[in-house]
Amino acid sequence: MAEWVDMVVARKDAWLAVSGFLGESRDEEISAILEDYIERMVDQICELAGLHAVREHPAVRTALHGYSAFATTVTRR
Repeated sequence: MAEWVDMVVARKDAWLAVSGFLGESRDEEISAILEDYIERMVDQICELAGLHAVREHPAVRTALHGYSAFATTVTRR
């Protein structure tokens, strides 16, 4: 978690600008970029949490998408 906070603090303006688009863009290109960002975040969480064996399971990925949305909302506030 400390790495996440450090990343956001170091790039606060850029992170806030990008995170403001999550779930809101109607532009297909921006939506694809944001979806890639979320998938990479899920992969990083799996790596850090040692979820190698289950990282591709749909339920795990869905749960981590939810966690990502939660973490993004909490961080923005």
